[in-house]
Amino acid sequence: LIDRYLQAVPAQAPDEETVVLMQARLDQVPPLVAARARRGLKVREFSDRLRDALGLGEPLGQRVEEAYSDLERGQLDAAFVDDRVWEALRKLLALDARKLSSMRGASPAALAYHRAFAAPAAKASEAAQTGRPSRAPDEVDRLFGTHG
Repeated sequence: LIDRYLQAVPAQAPDEETVVLMQARLDQVPPLVAARARRGLKVREFSDRLRDALGLGEPLGQRVEEAYSDLERGQLDAAFVDDRVWEALRKLLALDARKLSSMRGASPAALAYHRAFAAPAAKASEAAQTGRPSRAPDEVDRLFGTHG
C-alpha cells in the first residue's frame, strides 16, 4: 500500500523556508540563524542592515543587534514582533522569516525564556547578570515586543 501511495502521489518540491528549516535541523541551529548564514552575514552586519531597513538611527544599533539575536535564538515570542520587522526580514533574507520562525519546534527551555513574559524580578535579575541597566522602553522594544 505504501509503495502504491508513493507512486500515485509524487513528492512536491519544498519551498525555501522548508529547505532552510531542514538545513537548520541538520546543523542543529535555529532556523533564523541558518537563514542569515545562507546570506553569509555575521549578526552585527545583518543587524545593521535590519536597523537601516527599519529606519532606525545609529544609536539604536546595539539594541537592534541584541533584540534580533534574541529573536534569532528563539528567546522572544514571535507573536509580539511588529509586522515591520517581519517585512524587513523578508526583504533581507528573501524568504518568509515569520513562517520560518513558526516552523521551528519550540523547546521547553526557549518557552521558559521568552522575554516578553519575564516577570519584573526576572528582568531585574537579568539586568544585574548582563550588566545592562534597566531603561525606559524604546522603539526597538516596541518593534521586537521586548518592552524594556
